[in-house]
Amino acid sequence: MSWLKKLTSGLSKTSAKVTASLSSLLGRPAIDAASIEEVEDGLIAADLGTRVAARLAEGVRRHKFDGDGTAPALAAALADSIPVGRLGQPEDVSNAFLFFCDPASGFVTGQTLYVCGGASIGTLTI
Repeated sequence: MSWLKKLTSGLSKTSAKVTASLSSLLGRPAIDAASIEEVEDGLIAADLGTRVAARLAEGVRRHKFDGDGTAPALAAALADSIPVGRLGQPEDVSNAFLFFCDPASGFVTGQTLYVCGGASIGTLTI
């Protein structure tokens, strides 16, 4: 399997895990502590790491929900806990990938680029 297929497969699995975890909350009359623990477990299972998952879950915990746990309400809660204030899009990952493919970036070697909107700030040690 080529590296691009492996990357695509890995990203698809991560996306599916996050979607499944968050989908379980939609339509609930209230987002309670048990629901937030489910989100945190799902984020950890999606390979986001325990610290990032805990930070995002805490953002959901602090968010003031008006009514049911709808997809837009949950997205707003997650976005509020990310420093750039929005959820990531597939284009964010592809733009980072294209940066490394660009000949103008040819002097950059052996780097890890976190495409996380700042969610990992303070959680990583170098």
